[in-house]
Amino acid sequence: MKKHLRKRLNHIFRGIFSSNIFAQELVYLKGNTNGYVREKIVLNNEEVYAISTDRDLYLIKDKSIVQAINLNQTVIFLEVVSDVNNNGYDEILIFTNSNNLDNIYLYDSKEYELVFKTAITMSAYNLYHDKDLPSGYYDVIVPVESYRVKDILLYGVAGYKAFILDLQSSNFIWEELFLDNLWDIELIGDIDKDKHQDVMVIQQRGNLLALSGQTGKVIYESKKPDPVKSEIGMVLSLVYRVVEKQH
Repeated sequence: MKKHLRKRLNHIFRGIFSSNIFAQELVYLKGNTNGYVREKIVLNNEEVYAISTDRDLYLIKDKSIVQAINLNQTVIFLEVVSDVNNNGYDEILIFTNSNNLDNIYLYDSKEYELVFKTAITMSAYNLYHDKDLPSGYYDVIVPVESYRVKDILLYGVAGYKAFILDLQSSNFIWEELFLDNLWDIELIGDIDKDKHQDVMVIQQRGNLLALSGQTGKVIYESKKPDPVKSEIGMVLSLVYRVVEKQH
């Protein structure tokens, strides 16, 4: 939770410090550098800077470009994952804000080749009838709103969906659709004692849902009609009530 709060604060305050000046201190980068990702990461035991533009993701060390990954999209999150394909090199998990192309990418850092790409889709209703797109339900691509990584599994929420993606096989273990936007996700341990990591998600209306890590089905629901005011407090409150209920 703290990591995602930090990222959000970075997004809020990124305009205070000129990203162009920051970029010029390192190297010349192509595209608009007022992007979401601007951080130091540890990749294969070496510190590098990761900076995104509206076109590319740059990895920079000692004021030189180590690698430019061309996506033609804006990167919103980035995560280094530890060698899921067992070739001795870390992988880079990249999330973009695209709503019409794949927006989850896994790159291997050995030769910076794409391991796989995918996206979360959900059915949405188009209210506006025209000759090109009549009103009705259509599958749309939604960006990831929040995520966690544990071992080879990616836990995330996007739009109305929660999901678990196996980074080794590139297959979704499950995708579960709800009736409201999902804002955040947190790992909460194996609360139903089935030997699978369970998760908690926060809905836009403030409801807290504990989901089975095995199936994605709701284990426990705490209805909170008021807007989320303290995410961490609500996480602790839910976990406490779930554990207390089991004893």
